[in-house]
Amino acid sequence: MVLPGRIYNAGSYRYGFNGKEKDKDISEGSITFEARIYDDRIGRFFSTDPRQNEYSWQTPYAYFCNSPILIIDFNGEGDYYNKNGTHLGNDGKKDDKLYTANSVSIKLQEKRDASGKEILKDGKPIMEEVKVFEGAQLLNLKHSEFTRAVSIMRQEGDTKNPNEYIFIVDIFYNKAGQDPNELNNTLNNESSVTKDPAKEKKRFSADDNEIGILTTRGELLNRLTGGKDHTNGGTQNDGNDFFAWGLTRGKYHHGKHAKFVEYQTIIISKDIFIEITTNLKAIHGNSISFTKKGLGTMPTIEGVFLDKRNFDKYGNFIYHTGAKSGGTLTATKAAGETIFWKEGK
Repeated sequence: MVLPGRIYNAGSYRYGFNGKEKDKDISEGSITFEARIYDDRIGRFFSTDPRQNEYSWQTPYAYFCNSPILIIDFNGEGDYYNKNGTHLGNDGKKDDKLYTANSVSIKLQEKRDASGKEILKDGKPIMEEVKVFEGAQLLNLKHSEFTRAVSIMRQEGDTKNPNEYIFIVDIFYNKAGQDPNELNNTLNNESSVTKDPAKEKKRFSADDNEIGILTTRGELLNRLTGGKDHTNGGTQNDGNDFFAWGLTRGKYHHGKHAKFVEYQTIIISKDIFIEITTNLKAIHGNSISFTKKGLGTMPTIEGVFLDKRNFDKYGNFIYHTGAKSGGTLTATKAAGETIFWKEGK
């Protein structure tokens, strides 16, 4: 209910409870839901629940078991995924909504018209099968934006290591300021995939459960629902080119990899350094090809990473680049061929 005398941005909010549109043509407190009209002054609907026969133990005017904070009104619209990224299905309505849900089941119920009235045939109700998504939660991202983000971030990875895709999602989500509405803009600006027209247009099916796709979907859903950041604030990543180009074999920046120009200090802990270099050698051996980039074949690990003078007594790689700005770049995680970074002053 609107507080009496409240004037802050008065009348500027078009949408209300659960993101539904306000409709003052009906009453001062009415909000339009897909199935019926809600009055937020009394916490009740003007009409009965079209699915009231499934919930005979409560009033048909209630809002979802009187738990409006915990449960979002089921409307059968949109695409539903469980928390691990598996697609649970949709009802075929093109509303571009994205939900998480605990499970899906098929129930038999009376078929009803738009007003909620039973549709009869020969005096008997027509029965139909409907999907019921338990524990549904509406997310603040369109389904089309979700599938685009998943497709782009999946193509950022190169291996079947699930952690690589978890960390990739986390750095892009962090880079977007943990704002779902900024995610696709961030991908446009920061992802190399979006610079390749063929890759940018590629979309993976919602039912494709290849490990990289499934993990990417699951982690993005985790972040959209307020879950843990596994990179400890990471916002950058590099692939095998960072270790192969180093200080002498880069394509730009006078032969250096960009990170040695953009940051004053680069720090990689002993454990992360061992993990990423071991992975690179296991995948590529002692040499790696960058023929497509016009650089030919070169050693997998460049000399700056082999010079003992660039390590402290604990085995941590600490390199001062001589750059006049850019602050510190600290490795937070490694997986597959990718190392993940956190920026600092």
